[in-house]
Amino acid sequence: TGHAVAFDRAAVIGKGKDYTIARIFTGETIHLAGVAASPPALISVKGEFTSTDTVRVDDFHLHPRSFRDYASMAGLGLFALIWLQSSILWMRHRRR
Repeated sequence: TGHAVAFDRAAVIGKGKDYTIARIFTGETIHLAGVAASPPALISVKGEFTSTDTVRVDDFHLHPRSFRDYASMAGLGLFALIWLQSSILWMRHRRR
């Protein structure tokens, strides 16, 4: 307790009366005291441990989930198209 902590893009998985439950990158669940966020959401927090599984949140940011997901999918799709085009051109050139 009393240790400063920061989590980036933790998944909000539940909500209590005066806290939010989040799953961090290690797979552990923590209670975020003083934050009212509903799942599904991603949250970044700065705060201090008040117990082994509870963080008193001093600052937080909710991330819009859909934009980053769609941008990642578009980037992967574009990469796949460029790779496919390069492979086809290489195969054509190899036949000559």
